[in-house]
Amino acid sequence: MRLFVYGTLMRGQPAHRLMRGARLLGRIATPRGYTLHDLGPYPAAVRAGRGRIRGELYAIPPAMLRRLDAYENCPAEYRRATIATVFGRAWIYLYPCRPRRGHGLIHGDWRRRER
Repeated sequence: MRLFVYGTLMRGQPAHRLMRGARLLGRIATPRGYTLHDLGPYPAAVRAGRGRIRGELYAIPPAMLRRLDAYENCPAEYRRATIATVFGRAWIYLYPCRPRRGHGLIHGDWRRRER
């Protein structure tokens, strides 16, 4: 199975250790129709707007998805959905609505956020 990550689970980010055992397929972007929000310590992706979110696509074992669901507080805070990628369908963690805090990242890249 495949998982698209766009924030703290990416290489060089604080929670990337949770991706141990995953295989990086590539750095890609979502299809148009998504917005990335900076919530401070972590981002939130929302299905809205005309933008794209940049991130990394991984092949992961099913057991890892259960652990990542716990980390992402899914389904309480985030919900899993699928997106189309050049490698086929992939899971993505989406925020269920536009966040009430933080701000949008028009460029869609968590690594480029202002600090």
